Amino acid sequence: MLNREECQIRVQTISPIWGHSSGRRAHLPVCLCVGFALAAVPALAAKHALLIGISSYNAGQLVTPLEGPKHDVAALKAILVKDWEFSQDSITTLQDGAATRANIMAALERLAKSARAGDYVFVYYSGHGTSAYDPHLAQRLGLGLQPYTGALVPADVRAGSVDEVSERLVIGKRDLQPVFFRMSAVAEVFVVFDTCYSGMTARG
Repeated sequence: MLNREECQIRVQTISPIWGHSSGRRAHLPVCLCVGFALAAVPALAAKHALLIGISSYNAGQLVTPLEGPKHDVAALKAILVKDWEFSQDSITTLQDGAATRANIMAALERLAKSARAGDYVFVYYSGHGTSAYDPHLAQRLGLGLQPYTGALVPADVRAGSVDEVSERLVIGKRDLQPVFFRMSAVAEVFVVFDTCYSGMTARG
């Protein structure tokens, strides 16, 4: 039985200021970061990737659109296939309306169940993130997050009661960390979150 100290999850968080708030494409620093990580992956390792990018949200003006995510996912997928020998079938992409909470969690669960010893799992998210310290989305959506964790904002988030909004987020401590822990018990896991409050979310 492995404990958390024996399971290694490599986490890279990226400031969204350059790409998201300015509206410019942010995939260059993201691809460089991924390239450095993949350089150490054994050539014969089975590789799996989940790429999530949300530029537009169903909540309309409650959650502002982002320019970068749609470009990030396209650029990363092309690089993974061309330069790092990922097969097309090994890459799952969830973009915009497809990146619902249910679909994100289902894709992560599939990765956790299919990962085998020696595999390499890459999870990338580009979109809005939030936490208890977020003055903007907290006011608009009515967040009830604990101060020790962050959350990813899926495409189908919408306003509601504190409990309702909590159930619509992908929360680091509650949702992500248990799945990453199971993955890392057998595979090498590398996570990149290009989002606000990313450190709190990825490390939960």
